[in-house]
Amino acid sequence: MQITHSWINFIPLPTRFNKNPLLIMQTLQAKSNTIPSLFFIKAICAFLVVIIHTDLPWKEYINPFLRIAVPIFFMISGYFTYTTTRKATEKKIIKYLKKILWITLYANFIYYFVALSISLVNHTEFTINITSIKFWFRFTFYGDNISGILWYLTAYLWTLLTYLFFFKIDRLSYILILSPGLIIINILNQFIFSIDIPSFILTGIPSVSIGYCIHKYLDTIKSYFSPSSASTSLFLCSFVAICEALILHLYQLNGIVIYIMTFPLATSCIIWCLLHPNFAGGGIWETIGRKYSLNIYLFHIIAYLLVNQILKIFTRGNISEFTPYSALYALPASLLLAIILDKIKRRTICIIPNN
Repeated sequence: MQITHSWINFIPLPTRFNKNPLLIMQTLQAKSNTIPSLFFIKAICAFLVVIIHTDLPWKEYINPFLRIAVPIFFMISGYFTYTTTRKATEKKIIKYLKKILWITLYANFIYYFVALSISLVNHTEFTINITSIKFWFRFTFYGDNISGILWYLTAYLWTLLTYLFFFKIDRLSYILILSPGLIIINILNQFIFSIDIPSFILTGIPSVSIGYCIHKYLDTIKSYFSPSSASTSLFLCSFVAICEALILHLYQLNGIVIYIMTFPLATSCIIWCLLHPNFAGGGIWETIGRKYSLNIYLFHIIAYLLVNQILKIFTRGNISEFTPYSALYALPASLLLAIILDKIKRRTICIIPNN
């Protein structure tokens, strides 16, 4: 199985029939360079996304922690985009672009089919009009009009395209310099302007840039942060994030997507993981992050809908008492579905020889 460090490495190459010694050596080398703690945080973030889209009592108080999930995914991808050579970095960007384009298309196709099926079963109007220009504009630049959760894929796709463009003209430094300003605009837009700006501009680009810079200046970061000081920084950022949530809740400002502490807290999580690289190594959390985190993100809504249908059967349509706690059954259901899909994928791939 080919291992890379980007979160988008969803479709591994078959190895059962692979006897190429060079490829085997490269695979073993890639495995030795993995960072278990980043797989751990990917697993945590995948479950945080599930909670975002379901219900849980007092969720508004932990919302700042939930909202760091997607920026962390972007940061991890940005971290592994960086290499010490120009050619290798460009090659990585193009490789990730091809993978994310495929995943974006097939994920949207699946959710389109699910939405159509639900409409037919419930005899309701099907509202996704793929013949309109407005649909394709939204689909191209926002990616949230078939399923809201798929905006991340489109944002990452455009972020990679932006990186590739500025990399080609040798002006990538412009993106890195502008990223702090984009973060500030993102926060101001959340609280003041509320302009519908494509997410790749205000979230994708700055998040990937943070991860990219963390890798580029990792030695410098390690000279300033020890594992214990990284833990202290993470604790302080968490404490301030909780205080921010309490203040906003006091003023009835709930449903915030980007907090002031979102990016500092996400960044401190990444630095903590890099300074504790073997944390959760070899455990179940690393396995979930490595093998199932993408499936959990992509298909947790489907898992949630399936469980709801089962509950409706057993409760004769009255599931209102379960709704406030839907995260509690959506989490294991999402993991179970992710495992099943992974097994199906591996069985399908392994029966195809690699000539």
